[in-house]
Parts: sequence; C-alpha cells; structure tokens
Amino acid sequence: MALTVLRDGLVEHPDSEDIVIALQKLLREQKEYERAKEVLEDTLAKYPPERIWMQAVQLRRETGDL
Repeated sequence: MALTVLRDGLVEHPDSEDIVIALQKLLREQKEYERAKEVLEDTLAKYPPERIWMQAVQLRRETGDL
C-alpha cells in the first residue's frame, strides 16, 4: 500500500525530494536494494540535490558498492 502511494506520488511530483527519499527508504527496509538504487539514480540524473546524494552514498555503503 505505502509503496503504491509513494510510486504514484513520484509520478505526480517527480521533483519531490521527500517522496524520493521516502520511497527509497521503504525499498531499503524491504531489502529491495536494486530498486532503491534505480530510484536514486533516476533522480540524480534529473537533478542532483544534496539530500538525494546523501541517500545514494548511504545506500552504496549499505550494499558494499563503495
């Protein structure tokens, strides 16, 4: 349910840092690291806000990609 709401929210508001961060955090909690990476990478490709970069670095550390 929450995943669907966040995905829909991201479609409606693709520039929302809060939605991106919430979505990738939920995916990380569910151990869906590849999907979380995709969300962050897609957002970083569009615009690189600091908060998104921070989340990307944290995820890479968590998954051993650093």
